[in-house]
Amino acid sequence: MATPLNHQDSNGLVNRTRGIITCNDFGRDNRLAARMQPNKRLVQSFGIQNSFTTDDPKIYSEFKRSAVKVMKKYDWQDMGQIRDLCQSYVAAELHKHGDKVYLASLIQFSTLKIVFRMFFADETDHIESESAQDAIRLLARRTNEIWITSKEENNSEWGNEVEMYQALRKVLQDQGKHDPLNKATNPFNKILPAYETMWRVVLRGLLEVKFRDAPDQQIWLQTLERMRQDLSRADFQDRRSGHPSAKDIVKETLRLYPPTRHIYRDFTDIDGQAEGKMVADVERCHHNMAVFSDDPFRFRPELWQMFNEEGNVERKLKKIELEAGFMPFGAGNFECPASSTGFGFRMIALLIGSLAHCIGNDWNLDWAGEEQPPLGEKLNSKRDAYLQLKLIRKSA
Repeated sequence: MATPLNHQDSNGLVNRTRGIITCNDFGRDNRLAARMQPNKRLVQSFGIQNSFTTDDPKIYSEFKRSAVKVMKKYDWQDMGQIRDLCQSYVAAELHKHGDKVYLASLIQFSTLKIVFRMFFADETDHIESESAQDAIRLLARRTNEIWITSKEENNSEWGNEVEMYQALRKVLQDQGKHDPLNKATNPFNKILPAYETMWRVVLRGLLEVKFRDAPDQQIWLQTLERMRQDLSRADFQDRRSGHPSAKDIVKETLRLYPPTRHIYRDFTDIDGQAEGKMVADVERCHHNMAVFSDDPFRFRPELWQMFNEEGNVERKLKKIELEAGFMPFGAGNFECPASSTGFGFRMIALLIGSLAHCIGNDWNLDWAGEEQPPLGEKLNSKRDAYLQLKLIRKSA
């Protein structure tokens, strides 16, 4: 159960969490190093060099600019292409597996394939080949496994992951340009931030809106379906008949299931002596009873209407939400471009809506021994949870 906080304690929690994430209160002069140190495990396990794993301002800035450039290419008028690709991928996988398919695997595969098409658009002409499809399935599954083991003391070495970089070479055509054994050109520099956090949020969002028999389930599905069809900012934000918008549904998914529950910083002083490791508890901010009602673990998209009662403009609204402790994509200088461009919110809505549309009413969900919490309690947020859930075709 969440521990109630008074107003003062709540503000203290939010301010401390934001201060650790941004490094504004600790180690301002060496914020990149403070961010890099806890992510060294990812360098070892995935062989990457990106904005999360460097203390070089030039590498950091160039990587961030590159990510923003890709995300800005997919504003509302261009999202129809992503929707059509996603739906074709989901439909093909459902057909391929016949009467049973693992839900997490379906979401992992579809999400990763979209990531390849977006970030490596000129290198994926043969992505529909059977060998490339099998490679993507392996990459999707193994990425999650490596991420989990990377937190262990004896974590894996990227150089030993022969299957992984062989699979990358089957998907991407220009092997010299995207050499997985070169940290600077390893495709996982782009894949990991875009894929690893996205698919888990989408899985739990889909479970909440479609498979938990909530009283408002049909309203949520209809809202996402309207957005999926029209793909416009207006439909994304439309609170028709006073019901939550698609954007509210996404925000509530991110509130209950933040992509990164805890953000770590390792601060050092000017002499290089350890000053201490700190943890920003994003999850606790998101589950704060002082802000998000006395029922913080219930999936309630209507909560977000309280932040817009006075018609706040978007920038002001974002500031209000940040002050309340809503930080699903970080904060300040370390806010993910997925938030600043709005891309992350659009993609989550599109993926959940497309999956719900393709699954339709033709499939039942088998929880496969996984404990389904009572309605009103949140789903398990661990990375290895719900991997065994199966969709069973009703006609089977």
